Amino acid sequence: MKSGIVKKVVYGILAVITVLLFSFCSHTEVSRKQIKDEVSRLEYAYREAVSALNGRDIYRSIEILARSVAVKNSEIETFPEYIELEESCMDLLEEIKSNIQIEVIGDWKYENNLYYTTQSDALEIFTPQFSLHYYDEITRENIKLSNFYYTFLSFDRIDNKKLEDFSGFSLNDGYTDSLLLLKPGRFDETILELFIYIKLDEDINYQIIKNPVFFIYPASTFALEIRDGERVKDLSEQLLLNGTIFDNSLLKIASSISFPEYPFVPEPSSNINRFEGLFAPGSYQFNYNNVLPLVYAEYKEEQALENAALIINTLLELSADRFSNLNEVNGVELYSQIILASIVEKEAASNKNYNEIASVFYNRLKDGMALGSCPTVEYALGYHRPFLTLEDVAINSPYNVYKYLGLPPTPICFFSDEALLAVTEPIETDLYFFVFDWTIGELFFSDTYEEHKENAQIAYQNYINNYGQNSLHDIYYDKFYEK
Repeated sequence: MKSGIVKKVVYGILAVITVLLFSFCSHTEVSRKQIKDEVSRLEYAYREAVSALNGRDIYRSIEILARSVAVKNSEIETFPEYIELEESCMDLLEEIKSNIQIEVIGDWKYENNLYYTTQSDALEIFTPQFSLHYYDEITRENIKLSNFYYTFLSFDRIDNKKLEDFSGFSLNDGYTDSLLLLKPGRFDETILELFIYIKLDEDINYQIIKNPVFFIYPASTFALEIRDGERVKDLSEQLLLNGTIFDNSLLKIASSISFPEYPFVPEPSSNINRFEGLFAPGSYQFNYNNVLPLVYAEYKEEQALENAALIINTLLELSADRFSNLNEVNGVELYSQIILASIVEKEAASNKNYNEIASVFYNRLKDGMALGSCPTVEYALGYHRPFLTLEDVAINSPYNVYKYLGLPPTPICFFSDEALLAVTEPIETDLYFFVFDWTIGELFFSDTYEEHKENAQIAYQNYINNYGQNSLHDIYYDKFYEK
């Protein structure tokens, strides 16, 4: 018998002797027989648990000890001799539990009570499997455990909300025998928390092991999609959703790291719009460090920053090639061309007429006119309306190019090659105005303000005829100057 257990048996016997001596003292509240009976019960439970343990019946040993400490007598449990023996039972129980180990089957990594894998491989379902063992410190053997029950609870990884309860399964010959379906979301949207327990009664369970958590990571190759007209804010949300960065990772890069090798990147600032419009739309593949779910792994911030820096540096390097041959156009230097291309992208809501839009803005800049662009105002407002109100276009923001002359301080979105080409190789026209008709998806250009007012009135009336007057100024927080 293990020396630790031998000591506990001796302590248990001594506790019984102590009890027998103490029981002859006078107790007014509790009879001597009650004390003796309770102590005898614990002493018997202790001996039976040790016997079961020696016989390698781990389940039975835990069951006996768990039942013995679960029964409470408020009149007895305050007596020191009772407490001492109860603690002996609890210590033995905890020692047994500490030697129970989970062996997870398959390609799972382990860290801080978390099991995670990248082996989703586009499977429709995923089944975590494990076996349970008791490590005998005397023989140094692993005893495979059966008959224990287990439950998986499914949680949403973002708000830790319980989704589903897979319960009531038992280990068969030491292995999971149930088909548990962990459906990988787009990127680890679901986690499973494992509970292993024995049944003390129909409605009473006793948990025997700290709850490990299972979840699926995406493979270390991550696909990133940058789209025309989207903002760096949208990019950040995509990376956050995919578990690649933390919510402050891009901001930390934006505020602390200079990129002197890329002259088109502004100096560090306290806003992620420092990177606005600088990346080319397209699909990209990255190898990156997995970042554990935020609710479980705040200590992964360093890896999240490494991921953010990797993505930013890679995209800037590609952008350097994109902008390498650009020269000043009509007195507009490189970064201002990038700003203008982003405005052209958003104004071309139907993905055409890039050249004409760019020509209008160049003509306005040349004549000292306000650019008068609705998308720049919506960028400042944070929402879209089919038709902006007078209050909207009066907003006090450097992005309000109705109110302030010149370009806004940064680009407002990522833009296509068509928008960039329209700015870097502009056509010459006499156009100064345009209006977008949301009902037919067409832009109407004019060279006089009078003609422009007529076109605007037609577009305004078409909208009312199709959608009604009440929706003219509806707010859409999920849109950014788009149909």
